[in-house]
Amino acid sequence: MMVPLVATIVALGDSVTLGARRSPPVTPAQTFAALLEDRLGTKVINAGVGGDTTDGMLARFARDVLAQGPEAVLIMAGLNDAAYVDSGPRERTAPRVPVERYERNLTEMARRAAEAKARVVILTPNPMTRQYRYHEAAEFYQVNDINDGLMPFTEAARRVARVHDACLVDVFAAWVVDRGHRSLLPDGVHPNAEGHRRIANLTIERCGSVLKPGRRLEPIPPAMARNSARRRRTTGSVGGSSPSPRSRPSAASPSRRDH
Repeated sequence: MMVPLVATIVALGDSVTLGARRSPPVTPAQTFAALLEDRLGTKVINAGVGGDTTDGMLARFARDVLAQGPEAVLIMAGLNDAAYVDSGPRERTAPRVPVERYERNLTEMARRAAEAKARVVILTPNPMTRQYRYHEAAEFYQVNDINDGLMPFTEAARRVARVHDACLVDVFAAWVVDRGHRSLLPDGVHPNAEGHRRIANLTIERCGSVLKPGRRLEPIPPAMARNSARRRRTTGSVGGSSPSPRSRPSAASPSRRDH
């Protein structure tokens, strides 16, 4: 049976999806959403919002995702949900969003997307490192591995993908196994340009057939990613953009671009 080609994709997430990085900066053209748009030849709307949790994503799902009429939806969430610090930074004794609610939120978004006949791709959040500037603000981070609080959320994301027959891009597992992820996270949380290229390539490797049925997609080499960014700066094109405000107060920092 012929599978129709995907015409529009929405990438929903937090500041990782948005591409928030100060030094060195990640430009809109270097985000994994923009790189996927170039490789797929398909419009990809970046609906990342800095500091967002799955609570916020679910609240804006109809406006930012379903209203765009997507044929595929990418959801990458969990860093803010799992945060043990709030703005200030203020220490928390529990994650900002309980993992049970995180799983329910992901489940509901996957259900709504499938109900709208959109294919669903779930990306686990990338790991963190102790370069994260607020890791000393919470006792949890000091007495545990920096990723111990995040792992239950990655497990929940895997369950949702499995139960709802969504395509899974396990960024967390791939980067931890590779052990080279520290060089991809200069501030301990946000991927640099190379990190975004790797997320895009992992998405192509695991879910390319879902996003571009009937076509074998080659990985994006570093030179192509650089040329893509240069071309977008020259033409002024940065791909699709979110119809919503692009950031909100972060769970982990007074900065609007922490996660």
